[in-house]
Amino acid sequence: MPSVLNVDTLVAANGTDPVTLTKQSAAKAWAKRGGGATPSTLNSLNVSSLTDNGVGDVSYNFGSSFSDGDYSIVALGTDNSGGSNARINPSTSEANTSSLARIFTFNTYSLEAFKDCQTHINVHGDLA
Repeated sequence: MPSVLNVDTLVAANGTDPVTLTKQSAAKAWAKRGGGATPSTLNSLNVSSLTDNGVGDVSYNFGSSFSDGDYSIVALGTDNSGGSNARINPSTSEANTSSLARIFTFNTYSLEAFKDCQTHINVHGDLA
């Protein structure tokens, strides 16, 4: 006979820590950012807010921090004026931290240095 489990919140046994997943890896944070000049999340998990650092430069602030800044991010950008791309800044002076990921977006067709684009990110790693 199949079982059904209905829950509103799933936490560790102490009642406050996040649940540790075993034998699987799920995104620990993801977000869909609107494409306007003022960044806002359209939907997200574990992204508490966005910081506008300038055109095409947004920091995604995590609600629950990662164990360190060494996590994996997959990012994709879209723009109505043509194809665009999202990339993660490789500079060590602006490296990702355990509490935020900084994403730069630019339009690949018009070769604009930076452009505000709709962006989708998925973050995989260990939470603190």
